[in-house]
Amino acid sequence: MENLKFGTGGLRGIMGDGENQLNAGIIRKTTCGLVEYILNKDFMGKDPKEMGIVIAYDSRNNSYAFSKEAALILVANGIKTYIFEGMRSTPELSFAVRSLGCAAGIVITASHNPKEYNGFKVYSETGAQLLPDEDKKISEYSKDFSDFSELDVSLLNVLPKEQDEKYVNAVLETMINGNVAKDIAITYTPLFGTGFWPIREILYRAGFENLNIVLEQAEENGDFPGISAPNPENLDVFEMAIVKAKQVGSDIILATDPDADRLGVMILGKDGEYTALSGNMLAVLMLDYIITHKKMPENAMVVATNVSTPMVKKIAVENNISCEFVKPGFKYVAEKIDALGNNFIFGFEENGGFLHATHTRDKDAISTALLVCEMASYYKEKSLTLLEKLELLYQKYGYFLEKNKSINLKQICDFSRVPLCYNIDSGFAIVRKSGTEPKLKLYFGANGDVKEEAENRLNSIIDKVMVDIEELKKS
Repeated sequence: MENLKFGTGGLRGIMGDGENQLNAGIIRKTTCGLVEYILNKDFMGKDPKEMGIVIAYDSRNNSYAFSKEAALILVANGIKTYIFEGMRSTPELSFAVRSLGCAAGIVITASHNPKEYNGFKVYSETGAQLLPDEDKKISEYSKDFSDFSELDVSLLNVLPKEQDEKYVNAVLETMINGNVAKDIAITYTPLFGTGFWPIREILYRAGFENLNIVLEQAEENGDFPGISAPNPENLDVFEMAIVKAKQVGSDIILATDPDADRLGVMILGKDGEYTALSGNMLAVLMLDYIITHKKMPENAMVVATNVSTPMVKKIAVENNISCEFVKPGFKYVAEKIDALGNNFIFGFEENGGFLHATHTRDKDAISTALLVCEMASYYKEKSLTLLEKLELLYQKYGYFLEKNKSINLKQICDFSRVPLCYNIDSGFAIVRKSGTEPKLKLYFGANGDVKEEAENRLNSIIDKVMVDIEELKKS
């Protein structure tokens, strides 16, 4: 196996001994790389040691231990260090970097990966994940460290509750229409992660009192019992929530991954069953709602990754709003936010990562959950579910359908022979290597004036690409 390398905003790997797995030694070496990186970076006259670095960790096994290792290295190198009193979400970490004026941020998480994984994500002073050139520098600077002779404990600062309040208030301010009835019934599962406290607190404060928590999945547990991986894109994680939702009659079900940057949503249909909304479907609903209910800036822009639904561009353009597609990875969306400022109105990636405000610089499942509840309440007043509203949008803009697949990279030895993009009328197929998992990721999409036309095109595209993939497996 290859040694773990710093990239895609940080490290992610299976926990274990050796240079090719994630462990305390790797965390220490990488934190040393981060120290050298900020000491060699120009902060416009500010001292990076005094600006400091803030650390957060999620509920995964060893997350707390790894966060202590990182803090030890920072303090030993004279870096002012901020830590939370317990686990916190990735979006709150990004918010804290900006709120505290830090030189960088660290979050110990492997997001939605299975329990064997953990990771080390780094954020720049903008609150966004590092870009590739910055990743490379930290990798080059990484080194062993053993001099703990001068530990100044005064450099270690435990953040007060007021810091949480700042984030909560910032999320509450993202509400678009605070006057909606808020009479929907909600079932929520944090999937054993960091979303439990902030989502419960924020929804209650916003007035959504009929909130039902899946208590069996509410306490932090890095073994994620009963599910293969804590990924809200996977329908199996909703099994317990569906049982709860049917018991209490919930209109919607929400699920967040352990670091609460991704959101999954299911909607109660008129048939009494729950249907999952994909990230693309949610994005379409959110963008339409934002455009319809907020005053748009003169140069408003939507930013999406290039493996996401082109329907957002159709909606944006027909409403005189710009839309730009960037490379996969929310860090590229965040890069645009700093350039756009208040002209940024919405950013997303198809895997359940969304941001409709500028309080943070990473996808935020917590503020997104609030928006989804607001939308569901608004449309319920009009006797519509989110599924029915989505159908109305398809009828207006055309049917845009998408599907994703993943293939274990071990099944394809020569990745260089895989076509990365297919030129197809009224559709697309994109193939890429995952930056965080040993997988080949395939994205398919097609559109048509009616649903059957879009479905036929989509199936044809998938069949064509999968024939090529199967040939590569044989060779």
